[in-house]
Amino acid sequence: MRYLAVIAVLFTLLGCEGSIVRIPEFEAIESQRVVLLEEMTGVSCPNCPKGTSEIEAIKQRYGDQVIPVGIHGFFLSWPTKESEFDFRNDFAKQLEMTLAPGTSKPAALINRAIPSGGETRVIQSPDLWSGYVADQLRIPPRVSVVMETSIDVESREMVLRVGVIGLENINESLKMSVMILENNIIDAQEDLNDIIEDFHHNHVLRTMLTTYDGMELSSGLEEGQVVNQEFQYVIPKDEHLWKIEDLEIVVFVHEAGSSGEVLQAGLVKLL
Repeated sequence: MRYLAVIAVLFTLLGCEGSIVRIPEFEAIESQRVVLLEEMTGVSCPNCPKGTSEIEAIKQRYGDQVIPVGIHGFFLSWPTKESEFDFRNDFAKQLEMTLAPGTSKPAALINRAIPSGGETRVIQSPDLWSGYVADQLRIPPRVSVVMETSIDVESREMVLRVGVIGLENINESLKMSVMILENNIIDAQEDLNDIIEDFHHNHVLRTMLTTYDGMELSSGLEEGQVVNQEFQYVIPKDEHLWKIEDLEIVVFVHEAGSSGEVLQAGLVKLL
């Protein structure tokens, strides 16, 4: 079984030649870690476009090393009067109530970890997200996640095969969560000044193939041990949503205890 390959994308920040102050070049973090960024968001949240912009900047900087998930749960997630779609679902609501109950938006969890020196895993300022992503990327992964999908386009039945490989001996119990996200949804979004009717929504959590808090994976894992899982799902038919070419599958392994910290994540597109 092959290991998941992660490509680090390099970007350079250029300083102004006419000034003594120079902006240092961005130093890429060489890491096999893939970081899960779960954003608490909503189309009726006037501040949430700022979170969207920050996630786009993080993706430009770190590329496939970061997997964003847009969770439209309860607070400020109801459709606007201009909305065509409702992004809320039971999984998103349960995640919001479990991970970040009563939080303001936008807010994010980075690998569901409490940042160094922090008191909560919910990070409410988008300006801090990139730094905490960098901190998580510097932590070596404890497991590797390998994914393979197949789909019958006519019947819309997909099969997901996942392999989790221990990279060290792990004594604690582990869980696995599987999400389906959808990109390229054009619909209304409230912002500070008005409602943007053609806002570009990406990474929207559409459903999960496990329970919202994950399925039991193993009571522990030895270095080199492989645990395999298979999932089947029929993609719903819809005139405007659930477009196969815009769907991606996210799998992440996390601790089963109260912290639920994410050890490793992976993403694969259906097409």
